[in-house]
Amino acid sequence: EYFAKYHSTAKALTVAQKDGRFPPNAPEFSVVHLANYWADKLDYTKLGPPKRDVFTFLETLQRDHNVTLVAFSNGPRNYVKRVLEELELFDLFGDERLFAVDDVLPYCKPEKEAFQTIFDCIGCTSVESCVMVEDSMKNIRSAKSLGMKTILVTGSNEEGRILPEDKPDLKDDAVDCSISKIEDLLNALP
Repeated sequence: EYFAKYHSTAKALTVAQKDGRFPPNAPEFSVVHLANYWADKLDYTKLGPPKRDVFTFLETLQRDHNVTLVAFSNGPRNYVKRVLEELELFDLFGDERLFAVDDVLPYCKPEKEAFQTIFDCIGCTSVESCVMVEDSMKNIRSAKSLGMKTILVTGSNEEGRILPEDKPDLKDDAVDCSISKIEDLLNALP
């Protein structure tokens, strides 16, 4: 119920506890504990190999075209950082341009306040110049409503989708461009 609403385990559990939905003797939820658990215990081999071609492509965009890259996830910071490190993409963002749910709470994607927090942090004054690369239709729609351009990552199949109502919809007006996997980004942009 809470995850379906917020698309973020950290925010869902934070709000559920605040709403009194935890058992009476349950320990207090901590985003830090969740982040540390995920960072230490999850199987990162499921991410596939490092994305070196993506790194090179994005590094060139950043360097030659003065593009500011931001990683924004509804996952906790330690976990997101670990994922980016495993994919060998972290150095594109560094800590200063990595934003996770703990950086924008009490908000999270798709809430406009979460995006505004990031825009303010990076000094973005022209939302229309931003491109959101995202796998969630809910977040794609929010980004588009704020004026961003959007690239939907559809994935290769729908098996195991946690939120089936959020499946990719290529006919949705909020989708400017779609790719199957992040590696396809190399051919999707001019």
